[in-house]
Amino acid sequence: MKKNITFIIILSAIIFTNCENEQVVEISDSYIEKVVVRAELVKDSLFQGVSITRTLPLNQPYDFNYAEFESFTGYLRINDTVIVPLHYTENGIYKPLHSLRIKGNKKYELIANAGGTQIYAETFIPDTTVIIKSYFKDNIFLEARIIPNSHYSYGAVWAIQSSVNPVFADDFFSIVEPLSNSGTINVQTKEFSLNYLNNPGLRIQVYAFDKNFTPYFKTKKYSQSITNTFGQGGGSVTWNVKGENVIGIFIGYARSQLIKPDRD
Repeated sequence: MKKNITFIIILSAIIFTNCENEQVVEISDSYIEKVVVRAELVKDSLFQGVSITRTLPLNQPYDFNYAEFESFTGYLRINDTVIVPLHYTENGIYKPLHSLRIKGNKKYELIANAGGTQIYAETFIPDTTVIIKSYFKDNIFLEARIIPNSHYSYGAVWAIQSSVNPVFADDFFSIVEPLSNSGTINVQTKEFSLNYLNNPGLRIQVYAFDKNFTPYFKTKKYSQSITNTFGQGGGSVTWNVKGENVIGIFIGYARSQLIKPDRD
């Protein structure tokens, strides 16, 4: 699958473990199993499924054989009317039996029961973003001026376009929430290497997110990224999946094509 920022960079896995006053707490006393949900729903792309697994104790190596659920029932509900059942595939991933293309301007809900735990999440898929102009900023950033929709939040990444080994920024510089539908807003990338300044493949890509992404983006920066996907770490993250001892992100977004910035 084409490597880019498609949200994997933003889905750093974290469980909340708090240490106060340097107290020593036995793992057996402090460990609480969490159900971990993650899915990205990308406009005009095929749905890649939803990952639903359980966390494991800190002293146990992460292994899908132990993290998966023996019992599961669940489905997607689209715009309150269409029901799409989900079925187990592998490595904790649940998908429809047939290909499902994600459409913009629609609501998608996840309703599931994993090992007796009820799970609920919803997200709205943004539609196409109107980009007025993209350009260099201070020769170390790229920026785009867009016409916003107040229901969405926006970000941008730089990229080096290549048919062999494309390169993408590892995160967003910021996520911008417009206050209204009037006027324009600017979205900026993270700083790119000066080695890329004159690279003919340098591009900008604009993302429009369901607004539920904003609190996740703001809080995930305070968390410790670790090797195992959705393993244990420190910090408090704002998730948008609901359920008792359930954490995770179920988010919709749209992304533009790679756009060549103008040079002023």
